[in-house]
Amino acid sequence: MKRHRWVGVLGVAILAGSIGFVVLRRSNHGLPEESHQSNGATSVARSPSLQPAASVTSPAAAEKAIGFRTLPVLERSAILSDIRKRPLREIFVLWQHAGAIEKDIMKQGAIATAMAHALREQSPSPDLLDDMWHYTLDPRNSLRERGGVLGMFGGAKTVEGMEFLLKASNDLTDPHLRRIALDQIAASGDLRADGSYHEERSLPAENIWQSSADPDLLSRTAIVIAKIGSPSGINLLLKSALDDNPANSDRRRNALNGLEQVYSRNATPPAVALLTQQAGMNGASELATKMLVNIGDESAAKALISWFQEADASAAGLAANAVTGTRTPALLAAWKASLGSDKTFRSEEIRVAIRDALERYYQGISIEK
Repeated sequence: MKRHRWVGVLGVAILAGSIGFVVLRRSNHGLPEESHQSNGATSVARSPSLQPAASVTSPAAAEKAIGFRTLPVLERSAILSDIRKRPLREIFVLWQHAGAIEKDIMKQGAIATAMAHALREQSPSPDLLDDMWHYTLDPRNSLRERGGVLGMFGGAKTVEGMEFLLKASNDLTDPHLRRIALDQIAASGDLRADGSYHEERSLPAENIWQSSADPDLLSRTAIVIAKIGSPSGINLLLKSALDDNPANSDRRRNALNGLEQVYSRNATPPAVALLTQQAGMNGASELATKMLVNIGDESAAKALISWFQEADASAAGLAANAVTGTRTPALLAAWKASLGSDKTFRSEEIRVAIRDALERYYQGISIEK
């Protein structure tokens, strides 16, 4: 129950960026007075993580705040946009100030969201990463705020963020924080706001997948590798998923669970390569087929139809299940086109299975076996 409470509180903090926050009266949107510009860079107290968060800023900075949530949406967005453009260390100090001095969880959550976005646009220095790491370790900082740092890196979805979270999941001793780090790893594989998967994020997770035996860490890295869909990572998961050695059953199970999350077209080549090596229905062809159905774009659809045209009759049930799992217009159109009079199948049973499955698909009747 305690674990769920901490994770819930963190969720409020991280998601609060969409709700709004409170800003100080000064024109710099509440930056602590210690922060000042020098040669274009922000100077702050060195290693704020090595002291309690409340001592990072001067008590004089805690002047009366004015309500921000009542401001027009465009004005709030403009302030957040301005914060995102500030140096990363400056944003981090502002985030600490919002919690330690202003005691404003909503404002702190909004700044955390801004920090996550800024981490995509600016490369964090080794010193800043070190300070954020020690802040996360320091028990004098609240559990919520230490988890908030992990949330920043999870929201950033960058290589540095992935490395930070993997280190946290391995080194943190507090079970609540470790759980947050693990969950953030799994979430880090999602699409970024620009609609891209950024395959470079996969390599740190791939390294952990090959070197770790921790079941919790393996389950999260399998998910993030599958979501990103880098061919090198997908091949690692496929190798483990098809390993029938009982000694590797846990890794195999995690790989299979992870591959359920494959949706990126980046994963099409390894799925096609595996499928074309099979003559009919077996574990490998079933796995590859499900992946291509989940991807569902024109390239995946073309590969599926081509394989079913050459497969033996044992794949008829697999074809029916593939039609049932269709969720994209491109794949649905490919199934329909495959029934044209100019199309040939090695097994007529597969053509019939596709035709019957399509009829029942349009009737909304599940035929998955």
